[in-house]
Amino acid sequence: QKGRMWREGNRWHFATGHLKQGEGLTIVIGLPKGVLQSPTPMQSALWFFADNWAILLAAILPFFAFGLMFWRYWNYGRDPIWRESIVVQYQPPDNLSPAEVGVLLDERADNIDIVATIVDLAVRGYLKIREIETEHLLFFKRTDYEFIFLRDDSNGLENHERVVWEGLRGHKNLSDSVETVKLSELKGHFHTHLERAKKSLYRSLASKRKGYFAEDPSKVRNKYFAIGVIVGGATLGLGIFGASSLFVSPVACLSLILSGILTGTIIAAFAPAMPRKTVKGARALWHIIGFREFIQRVEKDRLERMLQEDPNLFDRVLPYA
Repeated sequence: QKGRMWREGNRWHFATGHLKQGEGLTIVIGLPKGVLQSPTPMQSALWFFADNWAILLAAILPFFAFGLMFWRYWNYGRDPIWRESIVVQYQPPDNLSPAEVGVLLDERADNIDIVATIVDLAVRGYLKIREIETEHLLFFKRTDYEFIFLRDDSNGLENHERVVWEGLRGHKNLSDSVETVKLSELKGHFHTHLERAKKSLYRSLASKRKGYFAEDPSKVRNKYFAIGVIVGGATLGLGIFGASSLFVSPVACLSLILSGILTGTIIAAFAPAMPRKTVKGARALWHIIGFREFIQRVEKDRLERMLQEDPNLFDRVLPYA
């Protein structure tokens, strides 16, 4: 069914009869060029951005996040470059403990660093470690370890070593006399001391007294990881809010959600690389790598000669290994 149109002065009128289901009225008007003023390039750009801001933001945000994080890593997260060649070293730098060497090597306080601390306490005469067998499930036996305390005090220990020492002894409220405790008895008690020892390691190495890290490595990692979660969550929330309020298209909402997840992941992925050593820390790491070369590659005949000169060498190196 055709519509009708007519003109009244400066107005055009359009009308049609009854429309059935599926039918519609299309109006086409052509105007000579110049009748309406064309928008300026700036207006066109602003209108385009207003219509597509969500998709543009979703496209740009991950690249911006990667560029910003790489710039921050290059300027604030990268360790000072120590340009000397690696030379085999026969002892750790600055008399650092095994746990401190472990943290400087991978910038993390791991459980193995605490285990090394316990072995080092045995080497230094604070305790003995004895392997024992205990009965388990009728005829089956289980290997356990018994710690025999040789000293009552924690004099001469760094704070993280003192925390470990107190954790080994403290759960039984041991008296000043020599006592023993089994490794299996520490289950459910030692984990709190484990976390305290790790935090103490981070604080000590970043302190002004030692100054191997510019900041506490765990706090730096947690800060950037939290920023990644917040940025990702905010963008995700913006996309969901846009979908619920219909102020952006579904495609734009989905783009924002995916972009937010990717952006947060990029920031969080940089977190492990952001802790920064000082010049002193970089020099110590160079020394530690040389010490690791000695532990991993020392020849048997050379080791035998060194043991003849220093019979306690193996015991001292064992915790670091």
